[in-house]
Amino acid sequence: MRRPLAPIPHPSSFIPHPLTGTRSPTWPLLLLFLLLLAFGGGCRRQPEGSEAQLEQARQSLEAGQVDEAITRLETIIAQEPNHLEARLLLGEALGKAGRWSEAVEQYQAATVLHPDAAEAFYGLGRAAFQADQIEKALTAFAQGARLDPDGRDAYADAIAQVVQAGLEAGESYLSKGEVASAIPLLQAVTLLAPDQTRAHFLLGNALVQSGDPANLPQAVEAYQQVLKQEPDNAAAQTNLGVAYYQMGKLDEAIAAYRDALALDPEDAETHYLLGAALLQMEQFEEARQEFETALAQDAQLAPAYIGLGNLYLLQGDPKQAVTYLEQARPLAPNSPELYFALGQAYAQLGQKEEARSALQQFLALNPPQMWREQGEKLLQELEK
Repeated sequence: MRRPLAPIPHPSSFIPHPLTGTRSPTWPLLLLFLLLLAFGGGCRRQPEGSEAQLEQARQSLEAGQVDEAITRLETIIAQEPNHLEARLLLGEALGKAGRWSEAVEQYQAATVLHPDAAEAFYGLGRAAFQADQIEKALTAFAQGARLDPDGRDAYADAIAQVVQAGLEAGESYLSKGEVASAIPLLQAVTLLAPDQTRAHFLLGNALVQSGDPANLPQAVEAYQQVLKQEPDNAAAQTNLGVAYYQMGKLDEAIAAYRDALALDPEDAETHYLLGAALLQMEQFEEARQEFETALAQDAQLAPAYIGLGNLYLLQGDPKQAVTYLEQARPLAPNSPELYFALGQAYAQLGQKEEARSALQQFLALNPPQMWREQGEKLLQELEK
C-alpha cells in the first residue's frame, strides 16, 4: 500500500538557499522527497492487481484452500487470458481438486498462448496422463523435453509411467487390429522414448499392417532403429524384410531374410518368406528349398504349401501344384490366395468344374480389386 503523503506546506514558507543565501520554497522539495521515498528503495510497495491476487491464490493453495485458489485464478484469467503463471497455477489447483480434464484445458491453453513455455507442456503431460489421455500426455512430455531437456528429470517418474501406458495401449490396439489407433500412439512413444526398442518394433508392425504403401519407408526406419540397439533381433530382421518385400525391394528383402535366418535358422516362417521373395525373382530351385525347409520345421504352415503350388504352376506343372495346394485347403480354408491358385491349376488341367468352384470361393472371400478382376476374367473364360 502506498504511504500517505505529509501535508504540503504553504508556499509562503521559505528557507535560506545554502549557496545563494536566498530563500527557496520548501514544499516542492518535500513533495519530491516523499515521492522518491514512496517509489524508491526506501519503501517497497505491496503487489497490486493480478499479482496480488496471484500471490493470494498461491497462499490459498498452499493452505489447502483449493476451491478459493481456483476462484481467484479464474478471476485473474478472465481479466488477463494470456497470464501464463495464473494458468499454470490453475492447472495445478484443478489437479489437486481431481478435475484433471479441466486441468488439461488450462495447460493446453497455456501451450497455445505460450508455445515456448516448457513448464506448460510438462504440466499438460502430467494432467493428460491423469485424465487418461495417453497420446496427448506423450506428445506434451516430448515437447516439454525438447524445449527444456533438463526439466525432464523432475517428471521422470510420470514420464516412465506414461511411456509404459502408451506401449501397452499401442500393443492392445494392434492385437485387436485397430492399426489406425496404434500408429499415432506408438509414434508418440518413440518420440518421447527413442531408446524404447519395443515401441519401434510395434510401430513398424503397425505401419506394415496398415496396408498403406506410404507408411512402408517409416516402417523400415522403425525396424532399423531396433536393429541399431539390438543387432541380434531376428524378428526385427524378418519384419524388415517384409517391409522391403512390400516396397518391391526384393534384393533388400532377401538380404534381410538371410540375416534373420543367420540369427535363427529354425524359424519356419522366415524360410517361407525367403522362398516367396526368391520365387518373385524366379529363382525356382532356391525357392523350392526354402519352402521345403519351412515345411520340415512346421508341417502346418499353409503358406509354404501355397508357395510350392505357385512355384509348380509357374513351372508348368499344374498336377504337382494341385497336390500341394490341396494340402493347404484344411489348414487355410479362408485364404483367397489358395483358391485363386487352385482355380488356375484346375483350369490348366481342364477340370472346369473344380476350377469354377475354387474361383467362386475365391470371389466370395472379397479379395483385393486387382485380384478380383483376374478371378472374374478367368471364371468367364471357363464359361466359354
